[in-house]
Amino acid sequence: HVNLYLFNKDQSFSKQQSGDHLPFNQRSVAFRKSIFKIQIMPGEKKEAVMEIKNDGEKNSLPLNLISQESFLNFTYYDQLAMGVFYGILFIISVTYLFFYFALSERIFLYYTLYVASVGICQFALDGFFHQYIDQSTSWFNLHAVILSALAGSFFFGKYSELVLDTQSRSKVIHAAFKVLYVFLGLIFLGVLLFPSFLPFSYPAVNILTVLGMLLIVGAILTIILKKQPLDLFYTFGISILFVCFSLAILLNFGLITSFTLEN
Repeated sequence: HVNLYLFNKDQSFSKQQSGDHLPFNQRSVAFRKSIFKIQIMPGEKKEAVMEIKNDGEKNSLPLNLISQESFLNFTYYDQLAMGVFYGILFIISVTYLFFYFALSERIFLYYTLYVASVGICQFALDGFFHQYIDQSTSWFNLHAVILSALAGSFFFGKYSELVLDTQSRSKVIHAAFKVLYVFLGLIFLGVLLFPSFLPFSYPAVNILTVLGMLLIVGAILTIILKKQPLDLFYTFGISILFVCFSLAILLNFGLITSFTLEN
């Protein structure tokens, strides 16, 4: 829920609404982000109050005042960047799915499902899901982020197990992955059965993601110490992913601030 109240000199006010918990056609501005239109005459002064309420993540929305021309130019760049990003994810998913059907190797299936889950999660976070797929306030629309995040965590764990061969190389880490999946399943049941659990599910998934990444790091260190062969491309990729996940989780917990759009 994102509401903007604009007060005039006589203390009268106008209200504009946005947010994913509002049907898309009821937004003040039909855009995937929370955008409000403010008209101010030369020399005029207005007071503004913004009301923000979410379902679990930290409220860290940047507040920017930007001209319509600058916003239009930013939208052109943003749409191009998003198109390239989602296009790459789509190509990766289709390619690895083809490898799975051709070679019948589970590792390709897990990686395909992981990339697809991450894509859906980011698609929902960016507001595209609400704008183009489900413009209502249905249960699935309101839970698309957490459900895809849970799926992404599970499939990436299964993919990493196979790449690192934890079953034969480290029984302890292999068993720890199983425990992690149990907790992911419990979070899924909590979201499914108890509506009040949703605010707790986001930090819980973030914590489990960190633990999963630490398990992967532990598995890599175990392989190195045992002087066993290690996929260098996977190691390089997981290092970048670990940094990105760490920054995203720190942002979610409000320990760092997000970048803002220049006026």
